[in-house]
Amino acid sequence: MAASPRPADRMVGEQLSGGWVADQKVVANPDATGGFFSVGYTAKHADGREAFLKALDFYDPLTDPNRDPVVELQNLLAAYQFECDVLDKCRNERLSRVVIAIEKGTHRFQGENIPVPYLLFEKADGDVRAHLHAAAAFDTAWALRTLHQVAVGLSQLHKHGIAHQDMKPSNVLMFGSDSSKIADFGRSDYRGHSAPHESAPCAGDQGYAPPELLYGQVDPSWEVRRQACDLYHLGSLILFFFADANTTSAILNKVDPLHWPRPGGPDYSTALPFVREAFSAVTDELEASLQGDARDDLVLAFRELCDPDPALRGHPKARIGRGSPYALNRYVSRLDLLARRAEMGMLEATRR
Repeated sequence: MAASPRPADRMVGEQLSGGWVADQKVVANPDATGGFFSVGYTAKHADGREAFLKALDFYDPLTDPNRDPVVELQNLLAAYQFECDVLDKCRNERLSRVVIAIEKGTHRFQGENIPVPYLLFEKADGDVRAHLHAAAAFDTAWALRTLHQVAVGLSQLHKHGIAHQDMKPSNVLMFGSDSSKIADFGRSDYRGHSAPHESAPCAGDQGYAPPELLYGQVDPSWEVRRQACDLYHLGSLILFFFADANTTSAILNKVDPLHWPRPGGPDYSTALPFVREAFSAVTDELEASLQGDARDDLVLAFRELCDPDPALRGHPKARIGRGSPYALNRYVSRLDLLARRAEMGMLEATRR
């Protein structure tokens, strides 16, 4: 079989900076969303450490006769540099619940002009979907602890002016059986820094997007536009863990197609009453599907975090205080308490 013309497809065995070697290609995640195409590999260090290698593929954009290679190169480099800036900030601030890039560089094959910029990340054991799939039974304590750790990660990011915008199950990675971190900042927003995708109404995966973004509502406030999206994604994980459902799909499936988001369709202020009615039905279904002591807390958190109106999203007390209306500290504390009680066998919340 002829070798791929794409350099990023041929990294196996290549020496990288810092003593790393590209090892085996990783099957692409079907849920992955990013600003440009990339190829994943495992990587090994001379000292025995392992990492995940994200090799960026510039080949297609720069060789497509229908594209301007200068413009494409500028866009690709801007996207790569933006992600590096976000990851550098996360590493420098030592954010404990964020997957950190441990190395970056550019690889060139001899005699070829197209480079392969790359990032090396701490290697995870899989995402939360794989963990759930492999588990013999649903573990309430694990789900609550993971929700708590994700809330901590988002709170850390927001403190430093970073909004993730693409926080879905495939971007919550497991390190061991009880430690999770947020990954993939290719669609994030870093306040005060220009992002190649910042003009897009919906920067992340539309299948998980809060409804206002699907209807094209772009609020001028950074907090409403960006942080409220992260809160929606955090709440959506509650429905994912405890009802095995996608919040966005669950809501739209209950909205009359006449009011669905589409080009030339209704604006969000017109659609909001119908979206809210559908959301109430989804919330009722979550409540009916849960049993155990944590049910009321989880349903309330879901209702607050995923409120269809982004201006009302989050804890009510945060909106009357002096801090950010999207502050996550109350959810961090509450989820930590619930997780501790579940870990001690004092609380249960299971799916019927």
